[in-house]
Amino acid sequence: MYKQSSFMIYLKYNIYLLYSNRKEVSMKNDRKIKNNYILLDGAMGSLLKQSGINDYKNIPELNIKNKDLIKNVHERYVRSGSDIILTNSFSLNGISLKGDDYKLKTLIKASIDIANQSKGNSLVAYDVGPLGVNMKDKSVDSKEIYETYYEIAKIIKELNVDMIFIETMYQMEEALCALDAFKETNKDIFLSFTFNNDNRLYSGENIKDIVRLLKDYKLKALGFNCVDVRSKALSLTNEFKTYSAFDIIAKPNLGIPKEEDNILTYGVLESEFLDEMESIYKAGAIYIGGCCGTNPNHIKLLKERLWNI
Repeated sequence: MYKQSSFMIYLKYNIYLLYSNRKEVSMKNDRKIKNNYILLDGAMGSLLKQSGINDYKNIPELNIKNKDLIKNVHERYVRSGSDIILTNSFSLNGISLKGDDYKLKTLIKASIDIANQSKGNSLVAYDVGPLGVNMKDKSVDSKEIYETYYEIAKIIKELNVDMIFIETMYQMEEALCALDAFKETNKDIFLSFTFNNDNRLYSGENIKDIVRLLKDYKLKALGFNCVDVRSKALSLTNEFKTYSAFDIIAKPNLGIPKEEDNILTYGVLESEFLDEMESIYKAGAIYIGGCCGTNPNHIKLLKERLWNI
């Protein structure tokens, strides 16, 4: 059994409140309390694409234009067993909205409201993605990157969200800008990176470098997302277990899809995903879910698999 943090105990207490009133679950058999893992949700964008949404750039606007669609996705993940759901806000920032502050605030609030309406007894994490800039470009000012994230942080600080989930970071300098911006929110922060085939960031750092550069930051968990579940996820988990004292996030994808007639097809079978995720859990991952290509059924089956370990 891995050492549990106070946050983990708090979260498991919330989960216990959810499960303890169900007749089929008793304290004796409540594996959710015994096992040290927390289920995250799966993909949002690729799932919406399967629903006919083809313009990824406008996905945040669905928080206003098609609330029921986003609410349905959240509710499906909650029913499937997700203990934490992420808001529909991955690409929501001042750069993507071309500096429209009113629209930024409106969409951020809407994303959080929808998640809270859908969450049941799960917790809500505000999802923060990368800005899509190249930090190696001399025209990019790190101060402006910080300020872009800080504008989001100022809005979130006053809203009802349980934690911040900074994900798919591929440049260390940008990740640090985001962390500096969100630390004033006084909310728990999760940080997740995506890696190249050599287990390095686009900006060149390996996991040992990342951990060293984060030594002065307070995080609830550190890990990876949007890497192929078959080729890299287990090795990344092992490296994080070796070098990091933080609880490990593992939210891999189903690889590179094939697209035909706006339909995405992934080559990873559900059984393969479950086998790999079991290995990742046994290697030490704590916060476990899926990224691109995964859906509520993957989370449901993952819950059943982990329940029986």
